[in-house]
Amino acid sequence: MRLDTLVVGGGYTGFGCALALVEKGQNVLQVEGTATWGGLGETCKLSTGYHAERFYHHFFEQDKSLLELAQKIDIGDKILFRKSEVGFLFEHGYVPWRGVGDILRYKGMGIKDKVRLLAGTAALGSGLIGDKKLDGLSLNKGLQEIFGDKVFGQVWEPLIRGKFDAYANEIPLRWMSGRMKQRLRSRRHGGEFLGYIKGSLRKLTDTIVVYLANTGRYNGLLNTKLEWAVRNDETKSWKVGLNNQGVTEIIECTNIAYTGDNGTANMIFKNTKNFKPWGNTEYFCAICVIIESTESLSDFYWTNIGKIESSFCGFINQSLLTGTEEYGGIHVSYLTRYVTINHKMMNCDDEQIKVMALECLSLLTSRVSSVINMTVNRSSKAQVVTKFGFNGPKISQNREIGVFLGNMGNVYPDERSINNAIMVGQTLAKNIVESG
Repeated sequence: MRLDTLVVGGGYTGFGCALALVEKGQNVLQVEGTATWGGLGETCKLSTGYHAERFYHHFFEQDKSLLELAQKIDIGDKILFRKSEVGFLFEHGYVPWRGVGDILRYKGMGIKDKVRLLAGTAALGSGLIGDKKLDGLSLNKGLQEIFGDKVFGQVWEPLIRGKFDAYANEIPLRWMSGRMKQRLRSRRHGGEFLGYIKGSLRKLTDTIVVYLANTGRYNGLLNTKLEWAVRNDETKSWKVGLNNQGVTEIIECTNIAYTGDNGTANMIFKNTKNFKPWGNTEYFCAICVIIESTESLSDFYWTNIGKIESSFCGFINQSLLTGTEEYGGIHVSYLTRYVTINHKMMNCDDEQIKVMALECLSLLTSRVSSVINMTVNRSSKAQVVTKFGFNGPKISQNREIGVFLGNMGNVYPDERSINNAIMVGQTLAKNIVESG
């Protein structure tokens, strides 16, 4: 088989690219350095033998790329949408936070602050804030200006501290505007509707792999890393070394679609004639604890944690969305926190993280004794740091030498998601095909 494109990376950006390329008649090899497909959509086995995502995931009804792909591979009926509810753990109480009524009933702030909270949220979510403010003010300064000191201190400051760690003064307000718009679009009939896949993301991943294999134009290799690449300008092709568990195989291809981070790509191709390096990007790390329990640990799908003493900023009661039958009859939830690579939590072992998780759960619920198992998951490259002046990598920057780069830096001001990963992969493929 003549290889047209080597797709590097086995996450959903790589899948989106590979699917689009084989549909255009290309012969594709996709390689993944780890033992499993899926990237940040990877799953793990629970104590019941069922699977859950290592990092929580939900979908929106406007996730066009994901929904169309699911229909194409004949599992569209596996994506279900259900109404979800939000709670907020403040310093002085745990309250529902589902809409205007709950906010007006909240006793922790006066009517003027409540009106300011509602008006500011509507303004951010409806595009009424001008570009100068969105791109010129940091999250901290912008939210403080829009909502005032009290609302900012109670509602926003704990959340953005947990999400952006030390970078809250370097992330533009536009990020929050993007989140508000996304959330408002997912609301109907007085509530927010979120989606999940029956059988977890493992169902989607496995079906994609089988679908690709059945095209006759695709091969996929796990435990395989791109070690080196040499360009032949005369034949306009690449000779690459693929390391599969210590054994190097050399293949030739016309194009390389790289779906990892900019810095690693720059290292691989740095000695190639006419290569133009992409700007390096920083990443937030994610710490996500899967909690298995015999009882539900909250009445809300999503809880924003605003208590200063908590090591985590969000609690996601996934089984309220999916039902316990997805996990063999147990309840599954997540505690999450984003940190920088040098944050103290990154130096903690799993047992220390579990202690922090139990301490946080004790702030949320009296049902901590129903916890039967916890699994700690980490990612050192969970989310791109989008500081002031951030520009995502230009996919076609090195098209002249047949190298294309796409990753979650390409979705700003939106945020990483399965849908956006697929969309970036499709854009990668479009650039490759159009390059001839």
